[in-house]
Amino acid sequence: AVILGPTELGYYSLAMLIAIFGLSFCSLGLYEGSLSTFPLMYGQGKKKETEILRNKTSGFILLFSTVLIILSFFLAFVYPFQDINHRIMIIVCAIFSGSQLFLSFLLGDIRSRLMTLQFGWLMFCRSGFSFVIGVLAAIYFGFLGIIVGEIFISIILICFVIHYRMEKY
Repeated sequence: AVILGPTELGYYSLAMLIAIFGLSFCSLGLYEGSLSTFPLMYGQGKKKETEILRNKTSGFILLFSTVLIILSFFLAFVYPFQDINHRIMIIVCAIFSGSQLFLSFLLGDIRSRLMTLQFGWLMFCRSGFSFVIGVLAAIYFGFLGIIVGEIFISIILICFVIHYRMEKY
């Protein structure tokens, strides 16, 4: 609150609220259901069926969230907002929700395969980077800097996890 000020803190809180609800809406409850279903299926030895179901679920959610992100961009450019910050916030929140959803799926797959140490290490790195980049971005760029920093961290982790999974599997 001291770094951002009341107005920017309000924008940041609203952006996080939109992103969290967007993330929940985009997954349609499938992500939450997969967190409990996939480990059970792996435990029952149904690796092939689990991967098919994971791919179908991930594909549907990513397609649905992509459509919503495109609609968010369209809304941001077509709707006559009086303040440019509203347009920017909608675009950044849409990108943030999409990147968080994709990262959640990748990390959920690591967690469901009982790779606890890798999952813990990735979450530790994410938390550390989020703290450092978040504070620096807040000082220099305000609330948009924090959100863009989170998007940047998510994209880096997505690239790392995809590269790691390609080497491992």
